[in-house]
Amino acid sequence: MFRPKPDGTSCQQGFTLLELMVVMVIMAVVVSVGVLNLGGNEQAQLRAQQKQFQGVFEWARDQATFEQKLFLLQPDEKGIRLWVRRQAEWVESARIPFRPWQEGLKVEWKTVGMVRQEGRLGWLVWPSGEVTEGEIRFALSAKADVGESLAWDGFLQWKNSEE
Repeated sequence: MFRPKPDGTSCQQGFTLLELMVVMVIMAVVVSVGVLNLGGNEQAQLRAQQKQFQGVFEWARDQATFEQKLFLLQPDEKGIRLWVRRQAEWVESARIPFRPWQEGLKVEWKTVGMVRQEGRLGWLVWPSGEVTEGEIRFALSAKADVGESLAWDGFLQWKNSEE
């Protein structure tokens, strides 16, 4: 607010209510954009891990069909390994080496439907292109309630759901 002095010059004694409200609106917009961007990054991280997992699984299915060999996807708390059955033994795939889970994610899977092959628990991929049904869940370590589950059937038809 400007008030004229007796000599005709003006001096500012404070902000008008309108000026304060404009500043508050600008701050609210900046904060809301920042919050939206942070939430999107978490979802993007979950989706990226999900897509990587799907890619490995689909590649294994394609290779099993092409090479006419049995493949096994073995998850653990650090990542996923791909094994191929060669000459009556399981050999770790050289084409797709160990794939670690992304930093800051917690990964859980249902063991129902998984098979044990020579001490390795995982999902089988047959040369016919069929796979062992299963489900896996990707969640943020800091927020275990925020996550996505990914399930598939014997023909690798994907079903995902946000939780």
